[in-house]
Amino acid sequence: MSVDDKKPVSRLITAEGFGAVQRWELPTVGGAIVEKPEDELEVSIQQRASRQKMSGKPVTAGQVEKIQKQAYQEGLALGKKEGLKKGKKEGYEFGVKQGQAESQEKIKQFESILQTLSEPLSQLDDLVEQELLSLVMAISRQVIRRELKTDPGQVIAVIREAVGALPLADAKVRVFLHPEDAELVRKALTMPEDKHAWQVVEDPVLSRGGCKVVTETSQIDASLDARLTALAAAVFGEGRISD
Repeated sequence: MSVDDKKPVSRLITAEGFGAVQRWELPTVGGAIVEKPEDELEVSIQQRASRQKMSGKPVTAGQVEKIQKQAYQEGLALGKKEGLKKGKKEGYEFGVKQGQAESQEKIKQFESILQTLSEPLSQLDDLVEQELLSLVMAISRQVIRRELKTDPGQVIAVIREAVGALPLADAKVRVFLHPEDAELVRKALTMPEDKHAWQVVEDPVLSRGGCKVVTETSQIDASLDARLTALAAAVFGEGRISD
């Protein structure tokens, strides 16, 4: 071995070689690493594969399949979570709109039912009122007839009132009465020959207690039915009297 072979190798860089050297600086890194939610599954797969490589053992087909199955299950869970969150919001909004629409429809149906019910009730009110009026008229007739049986002389007051409503110039007065009332009047009243020529006419159609007074120029209906009708019209109104 020569002396030259024993010289140590120099680690100094000569001036000629300095031009080929470049300065290396640390890169500037700032902020946090942000991963997209949709990349979570891919990152999980890469992390498993990286750990498997770092273990120094070769990755088998079974291990790859296991990683894929785990990634698939995680993907299902993630998709389900996101789907439930989105579906819950959309379902709530849809439910509110549908509930409002159904409520409006129910309100319209209820108003229609009320309108349908109110019409028969209105008709029933008119019918009941008319029947009540007829009942009052019938009861009044019965009461008056009973009073006339107790005091038949009341018909005379009716005749006097009817004749008093006639014009003074009217003559030849005819008084139409029920046969029983006619007999009573003939006995009770004195017909004034010098003032009015009265004639009592029996009319079985008339009810007891009433009369009709007829002259050549006037006519007064003082029958029981006519007086009751006039009384009912004054109390209930003319529009309520059907008969």
